[in-house]
Amino acid sequence: MVAAAVMVAVVSAGGWPGLLALLPGGAIGALSRIASGAPWMPYPLGSLVAWPVLFGWLAMRNFRWDARVAAV
Repeated sequence: MVAAAVMVAVVSAGGWPGLLALLPGGAIGALSRIASGAPWMPYPLGSLVAWPVLFGWLAMRNFRWDARVAAV
């Protein structure tokens, strides 16, 4: 995630920043570029919302928690 954020902030303004902004963590770098004067793109905001929702759903689906039982 850190690598995607750094790559978005470092790569020139070709077509790559838009694609890298879709990776987890890439939205942070894209939003920092937008804050420093780069043209606005809607991808970072969608990515910033979509990845945590997806990972949260996967965690709730795949991790099963057992009830805690007090030791006697």
